[in-house]
Amino acid sequence: MYRTNLGSVSDCRGNRYGPDCTQTCECKNGVQCDRRSGRCLCPHGWMGLSCQEGGPPLYSYGSSRADSQHSSL
Repeated sequence: MYRTNLGSVSDCRGNRYGPDCTQTCECKNGVQCDRRSGRCLCPHGWMGLSCQEGGPPLYSYGSSRADSQHSSL
């Protein structure tokens, strides 16, 4: 745990962040948020404020490279 001018920030779990883990993240698709700011940390292929757009890279048969195009849902 460490101190900020906003209070204690500990190793928040799940979808919690902020001083004393009192705020809730709104990230989608199992994405974690920054424990201080609550900003969703979108992995490669996901985008949007809550990582709600895109998806994991697609692989074609016999290829070891990710396809750069994603299908839209």
